[in-house]
Amino acid sequence: MKPLSAQRLLGFDIRLSPEASAAEIWSESLRASQLIDPSIAYPISVDEGAWSKVDEATYRGAISTAADSWGMRPFEIENLGVRLLNRVPMEWLTEKMTLWRGAWLIAVSASREEFSDLQRDFGADYIAGFWQDLDLESLADLGWSLLGYDVAGRTGGISGLCGTGFSTSGRAEVIQFKSNLGAHGLFSDLHGAEEFAAIRERQMPEHAPLRPFGIWSSPRNRALAEIG
Repeated sequence: MKPLSAQRLLGFDIRLSPEASAAEIWSESLRASQLIDPSIAYPISVDEGAWSKVDEATYRGAISTAADSWGMRPFEIENLGVRLLNRVPMEWLTEKMTLWRGAWLIAVSASREEFSDLQRDFGADYIAGFWQDLDLESLADLGWSLLGYDVAGRTGGISGLCGTGFSTSGRAEVIQFKSNLGAHGLFSDLHGAEEFAAIRERQMPEHAPLRPFGIWSSPRNRALAEIG
């Protein structure tokens, strides 16, 4: 298993709970066509088409209210290029943050190659505000847990794991990875995700490059699950 240092923190996001998102998105027919393991009850992904954000109006309202309370403007805390929050105060990383019930606060990590591409394409200033001073080990020390790795296009776009379907031959080529997936349908091991990415990149070159993205859960999410 590769160390956490193989990836860097890309930013934070607010999604529906996996249960609410699954009820909204994952019909039986969609599970059969887009999941390696259709029995996964609550799939999650960096792909917003596979794991829903909270509704846009609620999300924008929360960001605006939070920014006002922190003496900032909304665009100062959200990087629209990757649609992630990347300048939020540390209070959001603890159980003290205030979010509406049913929402999950997550963190997304990406490969160092992904950061290199962002810097190449958009310039050094593009990633200057990202979480350079908070490594993933520190995030884990704050109580956050790594749920697993998705495989997706640039900046967490279309997921090659659950965001698009498989041809019959394509599914036969990747079915071997079914045993590598955890409870939410993510890879538990970064090496397995990288192997899968290489195959899916060949199968769907229009979405290349495909890379692993880590999905982290706030300790607050576990507390809500226990309450619910």
